[in-house]
Amino acid sequence: MPPSKAYVIYTAYEAHRNAGFLRLLQASCTARGIDLQLLVSEHIQPTPHEPPVFPAGIQDSRFILMRAGNANLSRALEQMGCRVANPSVVTDIAEDKYKTYGLAKRLGIPVMETELYTPAIPLQVSFVAKPRTGKGGRGVYAVTTPEQAESLRPILAAEPYLIQQSAAESKDLRVYVVGGEIAASILRTPQEGAFRANYSLGGNAAVMEPSDEIRAIVRTLSEFLHPDYVGFDFLFHNGQPVLNEIEDAVGARMVYALTNINIADLYISHVAGSTASGR
Repeated sequence: MPPSKAYVIYTAYEAHRNAGFLRLLQASCTARGIDLQLLVSEHIQPTPHEPPVFPAGIQDSRFILMRAGNANLSRALEQMGCRVANPSVVTDIAEDKYKTYGLAKRLGIPVMETELYTPAIPLQVSFVAKPRTGKGGRGVYAVTTPEQAESLRPILAAEPYLIQQSAAESKDLRVYVVGGEIAASILRTPQEGAFRANYSLGGNAAVMEPSDEIRAIVRTLSEFLHPDYVGFDFLFHNGQPVLNEIEDAVGARMVYALTNINIADLYISHVAGSTASGR
């Protein structure tokens, strides 16, 4: 019997940057008799104003892994009857930090006070400014003086930005969740003199067991969103965890560097197990 077919969608940049993880995904699929093929999102839809063009027969694929953070493509595939991981609702919320905070508040999950920047907002000292749809810690500013706050206004006005209350502690915890179950959790701390704890930006990392409080938050989010594979990022404020972000196409470099967990295989095992064997 020929292998069943599945697809993974990356942007061109992320396909190159995550080539190692892509190979792990393909190896896990091959071991299960699944042919996982790469699609580049820019080839499917060169501009947002053009309709997407998918390969013929894509609706018959076993599943599609959306790693391009593109909820519109996911919705189009779901409308064709495709099994998309993560579902479009997860991508839509995770890729928009303001929607993430809104969801958290509706579910009673603690977050730092956050508002959309407008020129009329008085900028108080001690806040974090971050792009509404940014990722990887890029474009994030920690503001500690009135002069710094005012100098940032042209940057904040150039694209949608969020103004967020600063957390009391400069560390965060990423909890990796596969199929609603915690697979790993890693504490990140910034290098001396830095404020961003991102591992890709040189932050330090160590495995840490999540508290019961964090486990309860993860369970609440997972029951609402039904994600296939995400990262829930937590800050700590006065000793208490607060949800910071949801990472849709979450990276796994820390997991492979610090543990023996093959999270790509867990991911494929979950998604392949949730689809009909004949699809």
